[in-house]
Amino acid sequence: MKSKFLDVRNCHALLPKENVGKIIHKLEACLALVNDSNTLNSSPNKSKHIIDKMVKHNQVSICKSSGRKRCYKSNIAIAIAIKYFDDSIEVKVIEEDPPIFQKAMLHIIRLYDNGSTWKIILPLQFLLKGWGDANDGYQGYVHTISHNLPRKMSIREYHKRDGWKDDFTYVGITGRNWLTRFSEHMSETKRECRYRFHKAIKDALGLENVLFSSWLEDINMTKDQAMDWEEEEVDKIASDDNGLNMIPGGYKGVKFLHKHKMIKDLDITIEEKHRATVKFIEQHPRRGIPNPFISALWESDDYCRRVIEARSDTLNFGQYIKIKALNEQGLTITQITKEVGARTERQVKDAISGKTYKSYQKLLDR
Repeated sequence: MKSKFLDVRNCHALLPKENVGKIIHKLEACLALVNDSNTLNSSPNKSKHIIDKMVKHNQVSICKSSGRKRCYKSNIAIAIAIKYFDDSIEVKVIEEDPPIFQKAMLHIIRLYDNGSTWKIILPLQFLLKGWGDANDGYQGYVHTISHNLPRKMSIREYHKRDGWKDDFTYVGITGRNWLTRFSEHMSETKRECRYRFHKAIKDALGLENVLFSSWLEDINMTKDQAMDWEEEEVDKIASDDNGLNMIPGGYKGVKFLHKHKMIKDLDITIEEKHRATVKFIEQHPRRGIPNPFISALWESDDYCRRVIEARSDTLNFGQYIKIKALNEQGLTITQITKEVGARTERQVKDAISGKTYKSYQKLLDR
């Protein structure tokens, strides 16, 4: 199709292949309406011909910088949501006042019958004419799995909610197409799940009120830019107990692999880094890779108790202390089990012997 605003080649490169032709057609029509509108909430003068301004900005910035730094800065936030189910596609402009984003974002939403949702999010600027080849260089992306998230939630409600503890995040970079890489992740969930990311996807599939979000954050990065971006993003959003990255990002990850003798040289490609990570996982099929971020968390008394006590079939810290005290007093296993309300006598025996609840004992030893 002939397009005034969209670079059709980049649309095919960055958007999901399913219904991509219809998406491009509907999106082009929507952009024409947005461009001609002077009724957007922020400022009539600044919102008029906004898409023309973004295309012009692409043209003048093409040699100055790369990726997200080139996105047009404005005081409006245009979020275009495309919901497609069966053969129908709905396109609309979502405005937030005051704006949440500093750049216009495209949301493509796939709704599933059981209430789960897959949302693809990327800067609209990447798809407009004048950008250049979106496939050049490296792409950086973030996948998030959000549980207990009702489908009918506005962007504002999503960003202000308190349920971030139910979000699991994975950060990645690729020298190929970001959605092709995601398709590979999905295929890998059908096999034995050794990656935390793959297991988290598999565990969430089929559940209600789950949102799978795929954010394309940056494109056209050099190798160094991509490695620095991944290192920063993993440290920032995927380094806590809900982070699904199994080694640090970027050059920190390279040093991690070198330390564990997975690579001989620190000067490796991003693809070699990925292969070395897979090799490391394959050598630890039972326990997986120790998360380098989690160990620090276990130094926290509050974290130890919160993780262990989150399971209904485990002893809490108070029960453990009481078991140790009653055992020193000479009570029998049966008496202790009844006194503390343990689930089984085996549970009490293992706690006394030190076979289980080693983290609790570490707390007592401090």
